[in-house]
Amino acid sequence: MVPRRPGSVPIAVGGVLAAVLVGLVAFLAAQGLDRADQWAGVLAMFLGVAALTVQVWGLWSSTRWPAGAAVDAAAPTDAPAPVAEPAARRSVRLPVILSALLVAAAVGVTASALRDTNSTVNGAPGWVEVGNGSGVVLGDHQSIDLNSGQVGGEHLPGGDLFLSQRSDRVTALDGGELAVLDVTGEHTVRRCLDAAAQAWDGMINGLYGLPVGTDICFTDGRTTAAMITVEHPPDVLARTLSFSYTCWELRDPDAGAAPAG
Repeated sequence: MVPRRPGSVPIAVGGVLAAVLVGLVAFLAAQGLDRADQWAGVLAMFLGVAALTVQVWGLWSSTRWPAGAAVDAAAPTDAPAPVAEPAARRSVRLPVILSALLVAAAVGVTASALRDTNSTVNGAPGWVEVGNGSGVVLGDHQSIDLNSGQVGGEHLPGGDLFLSQRSDRVTALDGGELAVLDVTGEHTVRRCLDAAAQAWDGMINGLYGLPVGTDICFTDGRTTAAMITVEHPPDVLARTLSFSYTCWELRDPDAGAAPAG
């Protein structure tokens, strides 16, 4: 009895899987830690489903298509050789195709999810939330970096807003602009993107008269936008501005645009 020689299908499948693994490692390494973690989580789920599919298919095919019979060395030379390879190839081909389809679906779903993550709201692609805070208190002649939430003096590195004139004026630093929104609502970068061009100015005077809940948008005109909600306006006694805020960064300039400040 001569044992049946292994076909080239398992070797080819192994080579393809090795190449896919190397490519996947390189791809995740290029994405950075946060995005790679998001990709890995979804891919792991789909690869687990693919592995289960292969296992179930293998168990089922082993009962339907038994292993090919061994070739009898003593059989007459003119006798037709037993043909078992087509079934073996079928038992390998289908789970490989199913696995490839599942991985392709994983890539599509993950890419869509990452696009949604990078879009704070629908219609604002490319924006990512990078900072937020509540109960922030800014005093006269103080500034704040909205990305980090750090409060400091007038010359704070990376400062975005500066309070002056006995806390009655807020100024956008480094060429930034501010816009007071007419209505209140949720913190979404879309609301700042939709603010009219004439609403923007480099400073806002009269903070003492701002109602609680007033929303103010900030933009540096390039890649940063923020929304500030007044929690307690300054007054002649307490010359401090208390507010909550959300800050966004435009990570993909080709997918979105800065507010029209």
